[in-house]
Amino acid sequence: MTPEEEDGSSRAEESPPETKGEFVENLEPRSQRIGRWQSYNAKKHLADTRRGMAFIIVGATIVLYAALTVVLICGVIDMSTFTDIFAVLSPLQALAAATVGFFFGSHREGD
Repeated sequence: MTPEEEDGSSRAEESPPETKGEFVENLEPRSQRIGRWQSYNAKKHLADTRRGMAFIIVGATIVLYAALTVVLICGVIDMSTFTDIFAVLSPLQALAAATVGFFFGSHREGD
C-alpha cells in the first residue's frame, strides 16, 4: 500500500506518459469562449466622456473659487490679494467654459 492510499487520498489523474523531452498536454481544449464580447456604443461612450469632462472641469473651477473665498473669509489674504488671484483665475475659468461649451456645442442632432 502506498502512503496516499493509507491516507485515503489517491490521485485522480495518472502521471503523464514518458515523452522523452516532448511537451504533451493532457487537457482537452474548451469548446466555449472564456470571455464575453460586449457591444460598443459610440454615442453612449461619447456622452459619458462629455459628462465626465464637464463634471471634472466645472468641479475643479468651483473648488478653486471656493478655496479662494474661504481663504479670504478666514482673513489669510486681504481684498487686494483676493482680487489679484481672482484675476489670475479668470483665464482658467474662460478655458473651462470654452471646453464645456465645445463638448456640448459639438453635439449635433441625431448624434
